[in-house]
Amino acid sequence: MSVLALFGAVKNLINPKNKGADISSNAFRVARWMGIFMVGCSILTSSKQFFGEPIQCKSHYFSPNLFASYCFMAGTITVLEENQTQFLSGDQAHLGISAEKSGKVMRHNYYQWVPFILFLQAILFYAPYRMWKTWEGGKLTKLLAKVSFDPLTETPLTDQVQGISKFLSGNPGWYSSFARKMVFCETAILVVSVLQMYLLDLVFGGHFFSLGSEFMNASYTWEHYRIVERVFPLVTNCDMDYIGSGGSPVTDSGVCLLSVNILNQKIFMLSWYLHIFIIVFSALKVLYDLFLVLAPGARYLMLRNQAASLPSHLLSRINRRSGFGDFTLLMLIAKNIDEAQFETLLTLLSDSIATGNDTSYPSSLIHMSALHSTEKKDLEYGPNGKQPSYPENAPTIDVRMRKNSPPPPGYRTYFPQDLLYSSTTPQSDFISA
Repeated sequence: MSVLALFGAVKNLINPKNKGADISSNAFRVARWMGIFMVGCSILTSSKQFFGEPIQCKSHYFSPNLFASYCFMAGTITVLEENQTQFLSGDQAHLGISAEKSGKVMRHNYYQWVPFILFLQAILFYAPYRMWKTWEGGKLTKLLAKVSFDPLTETPLTDQVQGISKFLSGNPGWYSSFARKMVFCETAILVVSVLQMYLLDLVFGGHFFSLGSEFMNASYTWEHYRIVERVFPLVTNCDMDYIGSGGSPVTDSGVCLLSVNILNQKIFMLSWYLHIFIIVFSALKVLYDLFLVLAPGARYLMLRNQAASLPSHLLSRINRRSGFGDFTLLMLIAKNIDEAQFETLLTLLSDSIATGNDTSYPSSLIHMSALHSTEKKDLEYGPNGKQPSYPENAPTIDVRMRKNSPPPPGYRTYFPQDLLYSSTTPQSDFISA
């Protein structure tokens, strides 16, 4: 199989088709690229055309294929001395291969599972982002569907974002639950990275945690080779028991060459540094999200960064009325629309707040219901809380009168139950009943 055909499956992961709005964050992107790296490494470690057979063994009694198959399943061993030196001692043929069986015995039975381990790591790194996309369910894509297809030069900016502005004004906190789920999935990246470090340490006999730190602290070049060969040896021993001609158990020993470990040394050494990077990066991202939840001033600075040309009082007005969920939604919208469209959207939202029409952009649903009941009481009973009395034959006027203009003498005011003051109420003259 050619190299292009081999990595054809990774092509869609590197350049995915754009099927909707971008709802990813930097933490998701880093984890996704780490997953792609693991998939590529899994393909390499299982490709015999590049590195040959993963294990080749030779014994005194059995055929090479039979002995190699047994050692591949049962594992191999090396015997390491406690004091590592630059040059091997006289009784050592390779590191861990010597006539003297004194030292620390290490069993290596992981190499047959390396492609599966790498593929499992790729799934774990990619799972939080898939979970987030499933929970989000394309809500942002539906919200921005009309804006995504409107040409910038044919439709006025106000008309392009008018629908989004009305929806956000009428549905405050709509994205709050999704914002919490997004933070949860970003936290899952941190948990998955730490969990993988523990699992790899168990697989490699308790040597993965210290692999990178020992490699960095090594003073000489030969120590680097000793550190990686201790976990990923190139030459090992293997013992196989069988029943001899005398009817008693006999052990046949041989030497095995693990050519795939020349690749495993590089993969897992680089993987150690990448795991540390992702752990630190995802931890900082989670702390940053918590900081944004607790510090509204930081959210204002982020809005200022996305809309630098808008006045400060406009952004402050929006920030005071927006929670963390609304802020998260605005940041995702800013990534998917043009800068001019986003600034126009913020302007419309600010104007909706500035007009005093709190029913169109309340801080909560509780505040909305309280606002309606309060306005209705003031209209029906007046400022003193008492319902005014008028003669039965007194004429009435419509509520849509000039703002701040008292009714004429002898007129009583008629208030329909479904009509409230708003900034869009027509400024008509008094209408006699």
